[in-house]
Amino acid sequence: MKTILIISLIVFLLWLIKYIYEYILYSQPLSEEEIEGLAYLRRLKAINQYYSFDRNQFYGDKVFKKNMDATGSFYNVDIELFCLPATIASWLKGKKHEWIIVAFEKGKKVDLIWMNKGFDNEEVCIFLDDVQIKTIALDHQYNSILIFHNHPNGVLSASNQDYIHARTYAQFLNDINVNLIDFVCATGVYHEYSRFVVDSFMCKDKFIAKIQKENDISTANNISLHKEFLTGL
Repeated sequence: MKTILIISLIVFLLWLIKYIYEYILYSQPLSEEEIEGLAYLRRLKAINQYYSFDRNQFYGDKVFKKNMDATGSFYNVDIELFCLPATIASWLKGKKHEWIIVAFEKGKKVDLIWMNKGFDNEEVCIFLDDVQIKTIALDHQYNSILIFHNHPNGVLSASNQDYIHARTYAQFLNDINVNLIDFVCATGVYHEYSRFVVDSFMCKDKFIAKIQKENDISTANNISLHKEFLTGL
């Protein structure tokens, strides 16, 4: 009984010390610099939640895979963004040549894709020019373009050339406020290797304004904001 009381007292004292420590350090409101930092963290978290994807392996529609147009075609689809990479990886599984698929997204839905086959098992390019892609993105007010290509050799990593292509497309898409995400697919799975998100998407200013309203409401709230800023949780 005495041992239990001693342990309980120690636990209480530790909690009290922690509370006093946090009160002394974090009871004051966030500074402008800390508000900026927390806004950055919240925006990053929101973007990662928006672009979160199913990690399960899907099994592709055999009829669709067989009828994929090698010369290049648009397809009207209705695919949730969350399921898109796994779905496309299933379409590209087993392909002997490189293929490229361009998906157009807004509101976490993909309603249009373009695909074409490459020249061989080592190289592929999009049979659409920059003007066509930009026109489609602007006319339909898409948030993002997601580009997928496969590696028939089974290597699930991007090459130096893949990164060069990604930066090239990102430059002109970001200029029109469209995000770009690039993936490589192999053996039915996918790997995201680059992401370019424009500043206007989930603008940081909105997060700053919300934090400013939350800041200095109460001591407890100030402590909570400081913890979030320090841990990112």
